[in-house]
Amino acid sequence: MKHPLLSLGLVLSLLLVMVFGGVFWGLRRAVAADVPAETAYIDLVLRDRVLNFSDMLKNRYPSETINFQPPGPQIAHWIARGFAPLNPDVFLQAWNRNGQPLGHTLNIAQPLPLTDAARTAITNALATNEARHVVEARTLPDGTAVKVTTYPLYERTKPGGRMVLMGFVAAGLPVPEAARRFTRVAWVLAVAGLVVLATNLALTAWMLRSARLAAEAEEVRQQRQIADFVADAAHELGTPLTVLRGEIELALRRERLAEDYRNALVVCREETGRLTRLAAHLLQLASADAGQSLLAVKETDLALLCGEMAASWQLQAGERGISIKCDAPESLFLSADAAALERILQNLLDNAVRHTPRGGSVAISLTKGSKEAILRVTDTGEGIAAAHLPKIFQRFYRVDQARSRAQGGAGLGLAIVKALVEAHGGTITVASETGKGTRFEMIFPVS
Repeated sequence: MKHPLLSLGLVLSLLLVMVFGGVFWGLRRAVAADVPAETAYIDLVLRDRVLNFSDMLKNRYPSETINFQPPGPQIAHWIARGFAPLNPDVFLQAWNRNGQPLGHTLNIAQPLPLTDAARTAITNALATNEARHVVEARTLPDGTAVKVTTYPLYERTKPGGRMVLMGFVAAGLPVPEAARRFTRVAWVLAVAGLVVLATNLALTAWMLRSARLAAEAEEVRQQRQIADFVADAAHELGTPLTVLRGEIELALRRERLAEDYRNALVVCREETGRLTRLAAHLLQLASADAGQSLLAVKETDLALLCGEMAASWQLQAGERGISIKCDAPESLFLSADAAALERILQNLLDNAVRHTPRGGSVAISLTKGSKEAILRVTDTGEGIAAAHLPKIFQRFYRVDQARSRAQGGAGLGLAIVKALVEAHGGTITVASETGKGTRFEMIFPVS
């Protein structure tokens, strides 16, 4: 960066947006939904609780038991007794698909009924194969204001198939007065961040006017790229940071048992792991955005690299019951960064193995054209729906939001692959069919 003040301003903007971006946008969604007491940390804590509750209920009881008329008493006993030690503040409820109560935890004296609005919104979304949670501001019989997140209890006809409604689950939490103070403080900090960012943009414009025309165009391009990167990174980093804040806030509200603190620390450990993986991906993406200038280009045997990568994944794939094969010539040299090519294959093989069921296969093939090398990674996995294909290379885009978040994914793997391929002057395309598999094809120039 040629201008030290510009560099300092961008760093300050980056830090400010990363720290307060997640809080600001979470609160903005809450205000837009006309739930003034809602805060981002409560929203994410309840969403995690209701997703975990849904998974445990589906794993323990089949749909016939859940929708028995009337619902089986063993479900109510399991919900009431099994979740109380883990949820001293958050209460949980469940209903079958007809809206009949299945049970609730003992930290709420009288359960809340399933609202028609939540039931309609969730049922309509599930009809389009989308699992949607509904956030509502409710009031307990004793007058306590609570925040309630409702989520569908569903099963799939087959992997990647149609969603079938089994019932509904909900998690709720009383809204403390501290949350409203937190909201006001967050808005003040967000406004301060916008003022600093606006000041930095004005300073940038003043400095760019004194530069040559070509340098000015390049600086504008870089600023747009950084702004996009910062906005995406702040949004994604804000989620685990807000979860950490929420867990800490809940743990400090009153004295708890050692096991309660251990549960909170486990959640915090998972979120810090998510932050670490995300930071590594962001660094890779930043390097790829820098383009050819940061590539350590030399003569690289892509055929040898394909064979080595297939061999390195044999053990992990074998444990999942998946076979990996490599079809490549004896050698195929091109001018490229070997580490970048390895990251490309690593990300594609990771996706292929994770989304291929037991008994499936993953194949790497490499062929040489007149002036190009054609690299393909093919799997027999669950495939990608046609509606998602145009978007899968976008940064932070996830085909399955709930599953990707549970696995720690940030939706950056394929964006990194595309950026690295294009940094080598290549192109990448994808073809997929739901239930049959996916093929990624990359074409690299060969001198």
